[in-house]
Amino acid sequence: EQLPEVAVPVRKLRLEWRADHAGVPIEPELPAGYTRVRFPCAGVDPEATAEVIKKWINILKCGFEGEAWSEALVDSRFRTEPTWDPASAIFAEHVDSPGEIAVAGLAWLDTVGDEWGRIHWVVVSPQHRRRGLGKWLVQAIIHHHVAVNRVRKVYLRTEDFRLSAIQLYERCGFVVIGEG
Repeated sequence: EQLPEVAVPVRKLRLEWRADHAGVPIEPELPAGYTRVRFPCAGVDPEATAEVIKKWINILKCGFEGEAWSEALVDSRFRTEPTWDPASAIFAEHVDSPGEIAVAGLAWLDTVGDEWGRIHWVVVSPQHRRRGLGKWLVQAIIHHHVAVNRVRKVYLRTEDFRLSAIQLYERCGFVVIGEG
C-alpha cells in the first residue's frame, strides 16, 4: 500500500550581513584555476546585456535543474527589477574551459533604498562545487556592495531546504533573521 504524498510547505528565509557585525570585507581571492569574467558594457550595450543573459541561462539550468529557464523568462525577471544592472553580474570560469561559466552571482541595490544591498542570485555549477567558489562569490558580492554601492548591510532570501546554501551564507557572516 502506498502512502499519500504530503506537501511540505517551503519557507523563504531572510538572512542578513552587517558590516558592524561582520567587519568590512577585503576583496576575496579567486580559488586557483579560475578567472573572473567581466561584462563592462552590459546594461549599456544590448549585445553585451544579451551575452550576460545567455551566460545566466546556462548556469541557472545547471544550478536549478528541473526549472524551465529561457531567455524570455530570465530577461523578463531581470527587466522587472527597477535596479537591475547587468554590469554587476559576477562570473568566473575555469581556466581549462574558457567560455564555460563555473559560478555566477548577481548583486544590485535593492529598491528599498541605498542603505541595503541585496544578493539576488548565487549559483555554482555542480561540477565546480566544493572548491571554495561559492564562498568567493558571496564575499565578492559583499565587497562589491560595500566598495561600489557604499552599503553597510546586505540581505538575501533563500528557501529553508537549501541547507548547504544557508551554511555557506552563515560562514560568510550572514545571520538568519526569520521568514520573509
